[in-house]
Amino acid sequence: MNYKKTFGFLKKLPNKLNSFYFKKSKKKPVIFNKAKNIKNFDPVTNMDRAFEKFIRGEINRKFPEDSIIGEEYKKKVSKNDYMWSIDPIDGTRAFVIGVPTWSNLISLSFK
Repeated sequence: MNYKKTFGFLKKLPNKLNSFYFKKSKKKPVIFNKAKNIKNFDPVTNMDRAFEKFIRGEINRKFPEDSIIGEEYKKKVSKNDYMWSIDPIDGTRAFVIGVPTWSNLISLSFK
């Protein structure tokens, strides 16, 4: 793996995510409950899905051979030993009520 390419990608990604967020955040999030049990509440929003789709697209453009696993979409399996893990909005409950304690979690691991 070309580590300069990876670090360059990761260095630029936060600014891209901020731009994406401000573009998309003009509307209120649509909230869904993804819990299987109706007594529980496990929120997911249209923004979770939009963030993950955006992040996956960025990764796929730069690293098309890598695997990707995320919270909202199916795992993309590839033949190489690198896998990206995505939690598009870690702290969805805080995000939904407008508390600025959420973040985007992205990691890269070597199998």
